[in-house]
Amino acid sequence: MRHFAPGKLLLSGEYAVLDGAKAISCPSHQGQFLELHKTQNPSTIEWQALTEDAYCWLNIVLTTNGEILETNDLAKAELIRALLLDAFNQNIPGGLRVECRLDFKREWGLGSSSTLIALLAAWAKKDAMELFFQHLTGSGYDVATALEKQTICYQLIAPNQAKWEVVQLPSIVKKTHFLYLGEKQISSTEVLRYDRLEKQPALVNTITQLSDALLSIQSDVELIDWMAEHERITGLLIQQESHRNRRFPKLQGGFKSLGAWGGDFVWIMPLANDLEYLKGLGYTEIFPFEQMLSFKNKAPNGD
Repeated sequence: MRHFAPGKLLLSGEYAVLDGAKAISCPSHQGQFLELHKTQNPSTIEWQALTEDAYCWLNIVLTTNGEILETNDLAKAELIRALLLDAFNQNIPGGLRVECRLDFKREWGLGSSSTLIALLAAWAKKDAMELFFQHLTGSGYDVATALEKQTICYQLIAPNQAKWEVVQLPSIVKKTHFLYLGEKQISSTEVLRYDRLEKQPALVNTITQLSDALLSIQSDVELIDWMAEHERITGLLIQQESHRNRRFPKLQGGFKSLGAWGGDFVWIMPLANDLEYLKGLGYTEIFPFEQMLSFKNKAPNGD
């Protein structure tokens, strides 16, 4: 048996989504696979997590009642153990080797945990959102994106309760690019830091309006202005200054931070020689929108 779940990038609503703002999330072409292989020992289950180049970064052997027999990372093994016990109602299936393989770089932050939740839920026929909210922190938008495999508008409507709908991005985004900064941020740490800040519902409401507005943008100028306004409002919300001017003082086009500010990817609407300028600064991982994310949603009949 084999399952696939896509990664994601959150195009609007970072941080604010935790306080109920609407957020637009788009699935990546790359994601994570889960494959099951039979073994000779019916009383144990083997778990292997592989990078995109087949390096096994996490290895676990558990009994069917959840006892950890072997692992190279006890903290991560405890999480996998808890997920498996919950997903399979305290009776983990044995005689299996579970192979989870990413086809994106772990440091990219496209969602190794969220794709894992979606894959495990698909295998166990369990509610993925329930599994997520019970075991991990965050809004859950990334799990919903992995489930839908399409662009969604996502919103928390109560603690551990969300709604979302499939939406279509405007064609102008196909002219944009994603730049990998190479400075990984820990999302769980950023969630805790943001949670300690004073709540600002007016700014959260403005982010909701910006998420709605993104879907109807038609021109380069509109998108560049939208990026600047989203960056400004989010900066006020999280009490941080955008690193655009410090890191990219000569960038002429649009710029928007993605995810936890200061790491992972940023979103660029390039003008003139912007791409050459960025490459000249030493950034080599720059991707056109459609190389990284799925622009076109599936047709209603699934074609």
